[in-house]
Amino acid sequence: RYGSPERALDKMVEYYERIGYLPAAFGNGHLVATGSLARKPGRDIPGSDLSGVVVMRSLADARDIAAKLDGAECTAVVGGGLLGIEMVRAFRERGNAVAYFMREDRFWPAMLDITAARMVEARLTERGVELRHGELIKEIRGQNGKVSSIVTTRDQEMPCQVVGYAIGAIPATGL
Repeated sequence: RYGSPERALDKMVEYYERIGYLPAAFGNGHLVATGSLARKPGRDIPGSDLSGVVVMRSLADARDIAAKLDGAECTAVVGGGLLGIEMVRAFRERGNAVAYFMREDRFWPAMLDITAARMVEARLTERGVELRHGELIKEIRGQNGKVSSIVTTRDQEMPCQVVGYAIGAIPATGL
């Protein structure tokens, strides 16, 4: 026990300072929680800066995605968790073909056993989603600054106009 909430907060600040990471701004007895940002694909993926590579964290992101999906035929989603499956659902509901890339051997392995994961995946397959287990996107190709295709880690090129990434969050450290 630290005796008071203030003392507990002091201990937390001391800990983060000691490890060299301070995720929020502290001052005048106030904590400024800055939230998080969607993790974007790394620069190691060529083409990740093209128009049509999207993440969803805000209403503005959702509106941008909706605009990009208009006219798109083929889409891809990377991320085997809840936000990834929500992107898949949204893309399919708009009539887009979806290839769903999951690094692991099944959907959401940290939370679902194999039986439950396969039940979810069966529903996705019934709805026309192409599941790609243990496979990711290694390159995004474009024309005129927009996504036109993807290349997978199995060296397969696929047509694609929108690539949704749902690969986690990072701390927002700015104000």
